[in-house]
Amino acid sequence: MTALHSILSEGRGEGRDTNAAVVDALTGASIDYGSLDRLSDRLRDRLVHLGVKPGDRVGAYLRKSIDGVASIFGILKSGAAYVPVDPTAPASRNAYIHHNCAVSAVIVEKRLAEAYRKAFEGLGDALPPMILLDEVGGSIALEAALDELQSADPAPVAETVDPGDDALAYILYTSGSTGKPKGVMLTHDNLVISAENANAFDHFTRDEQVIAYLPLAWVGDHMFSYAQSYAAGYCVCCPESPETVNDDRREIAPPIST
Repeated sequence: MTALHSILSEGRGEGRDTNAAVVDALTGASIDYGSLDRLSDRLRDRLVHLGVKPGDRVGAYLRKSIDGVASIFGILKSGAAYVPVDPTAPASRNAYIHHNCAVSAVIVEKRLAEAYRKAFEGLGDALPPMILLDEVGGSIALEAALDELQSADPAPVAETVDPGDDALAYILYTSGSTGKPKGVMLTHDNLVISAENANAFDHFTRDEQVIAYLPLAWVGDHMFSYAQSYAAGYCVCCPESPETVNDDRREIAPPIST
């Protein structure tokens, strides 16, 4: 096996670089695999410059979007594990999760930052470095944030880390219905093996389009949407909103929705 982000960089399949990787229905934006790879490289450089090291955790506090997917792969390329939280959940819950797993940095939408800051600092520790994004959707918000940071404090090009198959890839938290949310840790092997097996079972190729409408903080979204898509090279479509999912499904007619 191999690390999940290595699949993105290696580009399996003929014509992979120009294949659409993610479509954001709300903004109408799309990004191909080659551009997604290069954008996530830029985030990797910034995170390493901020002091993120292999084995660290980095928070992702933004809606499902091209910016969100690029953030996940930038985090993985730095050698860290990503910790996504649901932007519709209370800031106190999301701050608790990131405080609990001691994130080294957080990528967060500006509209969510102030409440998150107050909640995190209320837990008694200093806030980790934040990369603030304006309205996310296409890649413009992440690109603009990285451009601004690069202008003020240039980050040198860093090496992509291959952390090993059994290294931690991401942490997802339970609902906390019986107490505090608890972290569930998954490795690169968990993701890649599940993705390869699911693609073989479903006979998915790079010609598919899949709608992924569940939050980034849900385990199946990573296992059966993003990991599968990068293993096969197909396109993931982020719907406009929960209310438009049925319309989006009729328009795209995907083989599955997650």
